[in-house]
Amino acid sequence: MSEWISVDDMLPKSIPVLVYGKNEYKTGRTLRAMWIPKFSNTDIGDYDGDTDYSEELDEYFWPEGWYEWNECDDINY
Repeated sequence: MSEWISVDDMLPKSIPVLVYGKNEYKTGRTLRAMWIPKFSNTDIGDYDGDTDYSEELDEYFWPEGWYEWNECDDINY
């Protein structure tokens, strides 16, 4: 049987996971999300936020953090 693992103990390895949190209205919500480690994802694509630049690699990356991970772009906006 699988057990829940706190992200305080271990972060997932770039795979979508189910996460639970509360939105700004304090309503509980479960969604798919993925942890992006620093300097690991160069697929900027439709990402329109601030990016991290690595001088060593001369490339732009998504900032490290959690991202909502939708199977379809028109779901869960």
